[in-house]
Amino acid sequence: MKFLKFGDGMFSVVILVIHTIQLHKNKLKLYKTLIRPVLASVSETWVPSKSDKGSLGVFKRKILKAIVGPTNDGGEWRITYSNELYTLYKENDIVAYIKINHLRWAGQVIRLEEQSPARRVLVAVVEGRRQRGRPKLRWEDGVMEDARKLGERNWRNAARNWDDWQKILKKVLAPKVLLCQ
Repeated sequence: MKFLKFGDGMFSVVILVIHTIQLHKNKLKLYKTLIRPVLASVSETWVPSKSDKGSLGVFKRKILKAIVGPTNDGGEWRITYSNELYTLYKENDIVAYIKINHLRWAGQVIRLEEQSPARRVLVAVVEGRRQRGRPKLRWEDGVMEDARKLGERNWRNAARNWDDWQKILKKVLAPKVLLCQ
């Protein structure tokens, strides 16, 4: 997975900066403004599989453990447990963040003019024979599945109306609502 190799390379550079910053708040800002958006932008064009979701979760915990550091438990230092990280960092999972960006981008593309290249690619029908085996997940299939989980049967019609689409995205942004299954 190229995106995680890129993220690991960025992690090794950023880890030096993380260790020089003293406050957890500033370290979390660094994660939110630098690392998470880069991972999201790299993964905008694909639908994450189960193994990708697991790898992204591992990478996020690796970053958060570097940010938080060890915990002093009754005079002994130990590695911070994952559930302690989740209570400190009260935001959606990285996979949910990527899915929110997918939905946001899908809404923008569907509202574009008919002749715009991005819109034409979204509605295009590929002809010809497919390869043997299970078909690969399409980006639109991922968007449809995420919209279905939110109770939206026809995501294209909802996305054409900007106000309705914003209400759906706000529903997604509420904690514990989304898509992390």
